[in-house]
Amino acid sequence: MPKTLTKKISENCFLLFWEIEEEIDSLKQKLVDFGYSEIDFENVNLYKSPQRQLEWLSSRVLVCDFFQQLTYIHYDDFGKPYLDNNFQISISHTKNLVVVALCKESLIGIDTEFVSDKIGRIALKFLSKKELENIGVENDILKLYLHWCAKEALYKVYGRKNLNFIDNLQIDPIDGKKGYFMGHIITENQTLSYQLHFFEYKEFVVVWTGKNL
Repeated sequence: MPKTLTKKISENCFLLFWEIEEEIDSLKQKLVDFGYSEIDFENVNLYKSPQRQLEWLSSRVLVCDFFQQLTYIHYDDFGKPYLDNNFQISISHTKNLVVVALCKESLIGIDTEFVSDKIGRIALKFLSKKELENIGVENDILKLYLHWCAKEALYKVYGRKNLNFIDNLQIDPIDGKKGYFMGHIITENQTLSYQLHFFEYKEFVVVWTGKNL
């Protein structure tokens, strides 16, 4: 399975991209070659959507291919994925693109979205009044997606539930020329600040963030 892109974002952090073209049976066979057994496919068989099955399978093939050995993706009680080795993992998929972020001994959160004009229809559901004012220019589509992806990435790094996208996740004004911006997770007990990085990949936008453990 050729990856479409492997992007090294720091000494021990990598983004793995793959545009899905294979069939379900082909992906299953690749995992069997790494050591998967039939019982390991029980979870993917629960998905009724073939697309979700492809995303589940392809993310696991990417991980096994990266480490060149059988490597399982597990989930904690909050639904956050984790590995048995010392790498942190985050997963995102949209359309036929799957992105897996792997970072050694550092928290990582990633989100990717296919860019279209549909984002404007739901902007009020995830943006605060201040964020809408910062975006301006008739709701710049790229910045709308950057805000959405950034909040998804922050949510994944936080790793727990009960975060409201408007009240608990705040994005500072974005200078699209810099390639990074700041975001904050705000709870009753603390405010956690993260630097978020982004780039455009074909018809997609990708945002990730991380922090040392």
